[in-house]
Amino acid sequence: MPAIGDDAAILDTPNPGSSLLASVDALVSGIDWRDDWSTPADVGWKAIMVNASDIAAMGGQPTAFLVAMVVADGFDVDGFYDGALEACAAIGEATVVGGDLSSGPTTVVSVTALGHADRPVTRNGARVGDGVWVSGPLGAASRDLRAGGGAAHRRPTAYLGQLPASATAMIDVSDGLVADCAHIASASGVGLALDEVPVAEGATLDDALHGGDDYVLVACSPVPIDTWTQIGTCVVGAGVTLNGDHVEPRGWEHAL
Repeated sequence: MPAIGDDAAILDTPNPGSSLLASVDALVSGIDWRDDWSTPADVGWKAIMVNASDIAAMGGQPTAFLVAMVVADGFDVDGFYDGALEACAAIGEATVVGGDLSSGPTTVVSVTALGHADRPVTRNGARVGDGVWVSGPLGAASRDLRAGGGAAHRRPTAYLGQLPASATAMIDVSDGLVADCAHIASASGVGLALDEVPVAEGATLDDALHGGDDYVLVACSPVPIDTWTQIGTCVVGAGVTLNGDHVEPRGWEHAL
């Protein structure tokens, strides 16, 4: 059976040299979005991108999504799917292939993402001496959440660029940079010593370290990753440090 604990499950396939990836994530009204901030189209976009990011964090390409919805009275399902299909078009090859629809007192969206990877990347392969790299600046979603639900919070975008072939471990920043780096540290049995962290314009360092919901990728690699930014090094030890000081892995609390 596949191990549990990465961004997606790795499933064996009859095709040698390729693995099937599967991930599931749920978004709940009032917890992951607010109806006075986000339109149903925004929710559809976010539901797809959150799951696409989990596939990318495993070194894979998303190909299909299954959407199960429990819909409260008044929620615009057609608008939701407009946003979901818009996100699929931005990703490129992926599409919604099925799902389920029911009704209830609160809108809940659960998306299962399927994808493939020639070489899946888990959280447990980081080695002492690897650099720690990020695909972009951090803190934009937390900044926009504090500002009342700006675009980075309502419509995050999964990393859609070239995935690093040299990555030994990888994760996406959904819970917060420090919290997610701590997952790699724990799984790989190393410490992650961070120094320079790129902060999104208008965000604070606390937003970047602990805010979450950014869906920037973090990768450990023994060689530089083109266009990515190095933020630290894998070292002997445990946990996460910033400029030599231990940092507690607090992050996204899943409540607005």
